[in-house]
Amino acid sequence: YARFALVASLVVIVAGLWVFGSRGKENLDIDFTGGSVAHLELTKEMPIDQVRSRVAEAGFDHAKIQALSDSITDVSHGQDVQGAAEVGLLERSRRFALRVKLKKGSDLEDFEKAIAGTFADVAGRRVIDLDVRRASKITARNDEFFGGVRFEGQLAEALPAREIAGQIAAAGLPKYQLGFFQADEETGAIKKAPENTPAISIFRLDVADVTPEALQEKLAGAFTVPNPFPEQISQIGSQVASEMAADALLAIILAMGFIIIYIWLRFGRIRYGFAAVVALSHDVLFTVGALAVGDYLGGTGIGKALLLGDFKINLPVIAALLTIVGYSLNDTIVVFDRIRENMRLKTKSDWEIVTGSINQTLSRTLLTSLTTLLVVVIMYVVGGPGIHSFAYVMIIGVLAGTYSSIFIASPMLLLKDVLRGKPIAKGGK
Repeated sequence: YARFALVASLVVIVAGLWVFGSRGKENLDIDFTGGSVAHLELTKEMPIDQVRSRVAEAGFDHAKIQALSDSITDVSHGQDVQGAAEVGLLERSRRFALRVKLKKGSDLEDFEKAIAGTFADVAGRRVIDLDVRRASKITARNDEFFGGVRFEGQLAEALPAREIAGQIAAAGLPKYQLGFFQADEETGAIKKAPENTPAISIFRLDVADVTPEALQEKLAGAFTVPNPFPEQISQIGSQVASEMAADALLAIILAMGFIIIYIWLRFGRIRYGFAAVVALSHDVLFTVGALAVGDYLGGTGIGKALLLGDFKINLPVIAALLTIVGYSLNDTIVVFDRIRENMRLKTKSDWEIVTGSINQTLSRTLLTSLTTLLVVVIMYVVGGPGIHSFAYVMIIGVLAGTYSSIFIASPMLLLKDVLRGKPIAKGGK
């Protein structure tokens, strides 16, 4: 059945690649097209699914989210290493890495505002230090604040006048008057700040019916501002994305090249190496086509039933493709090794030897593939969005790799006979 298998594989691969080619850049994730990356630090731990739903509500349905740990342990030295260590298995955390592909017409500022608004309740705030420049009682009898306090303070960080006024009002002071000042750049003298001053650090309060101690206590925690949120935000440019795409393609090509060399040295004949690479190329192209078809069908009834959708080529998918290359190669080498052993005996024709070798290793091939397939199917069904595309590629790759080891790799050793449709000779002729 080798000729039928080769034709069927060719038809399926061409159809899959046609779907892939027609979709263009829709097949690629932000790793290869560019996008925005944000790091979030929340005031409390939150499940990753809840973070994902909030991000979706903000208008970013296909965001890639990873939970980050506050510290990891350096196993080699037994020390805690501080920082945002990416840990894909964390189900909840205070820190998250968020990657999105911005919509047309939007920019980083729009993205930052949307995310900041979505997580405003858990974004956290910090207190700005207040230096007391002067605090004294008001003693002038004709002053409407007689018996109160004149307080002059300087903030460690300049704020807009409107924000200072709002936070003083929220401090619950009795009757007061507020004035804004700034230091002269040349003399350092304090003067009244113009109304259009964007940020002010020096202010003066005249407060009635309060003591200096009570006033300072009320103002102690009054000046707070949100932490920078997102904590860090950056853009993956098209040049970087192109370099990552080139590196990913180079990784696959180099893997294929070294496989040819290894199989050549291992089996002593280069046709084994080329046969293995043809089978591996079949697996990669078949899987890439299936990925595009799965993403295309994601919104349909069939797609929803099969949990298809949001299958973009990103770095985890490239990792899955390289994993499939290694997995399929391992299976192919087992079959090739049995073929080589049987070829030494030469008691039958080449076709019979190849067919017999496949049958001798078939139970091992099917059992290994079945156990692997069970694991990746479970990952696909319950693994969550973070590894959904990875698990999908692994499922398709395991199926394609098992098929290619039997119907593609081994017949390629006898390609001329396969193309001529030469029948299996009996009696070793």
